[in-house]
Amino acid sequence: MIFKKIAWLGALLGTGLAQAFAPQTGTWIVTSEVNGKPGRGLAIDVQDNTLVMQMYAYDASGNATFYMTSGTLANDQYAAPLNKYRGGRYLGSGELSGKEDGSAGTVSMRFVSGTKGYITLPGEAEKEISRFNFAYGNDPEGLKGIWIFSPLNSLTPTSDFFRLEKLQAATANGNGLITTAAGTFGCEYQVSGAAVGTVICAKVSAAC
Repeated sequence: MIFKKIAWLGALLGTGLAQAFAPQTGTWIVTSEVNGKPGRGLAIDVQDNTLVMQMYAYDASGNATFYMTSGTLANDQYAAPLNKYRGGRYLGSGELSGKEDGSAGTVSMRFVSGTKGYITLPGEAEKEISRFNFAYGNDPEGLKGIWIFSPLNSLTPTSDFFRLEKLQAATANGNGLITTAAGTFGCEYQVSGAAVGTVICAKVSAAC
């Protein structure tokens, strides 16, 4: 037995908030389109409660194009016009001022974790989207390193630092725990169960 007594840390120590996480900033993809063929990509950034998303895709003629949307993210959900643009600067050109070229319609998103969500694009059914992981695998080694954890629902800002470095056996729903050298704190990527696709961390009060 690795742990004798465990205190689970929910949603980065911030349970009880309507929005206990924010989508990770970076490149997102339509999960089903990661098949080795050109697909669509999303650049998502959230600052405070404002979400900005740029989308690169193709038109019906096969020409590359991009869209942008911005607005308020509330309760892990978002909906706003997906705007088109034209006439902007191209490689080697002088200064050109891009202009809005209408809206493709409303885009809506809902996020279930910092790395997974669902998007409904104009004229399409809802599809899963995920943070594109191009360097770190989902194996336990990908969690190694120094992590900082801060409570989101505390009036007194405090932070805990942990160096995850020791590989432990997997739990029923995970693929292997990475813990501190003393085994007092650990995290694990979930590959099955209700929390699949997320990382759950545990603080240990005693080890055996």
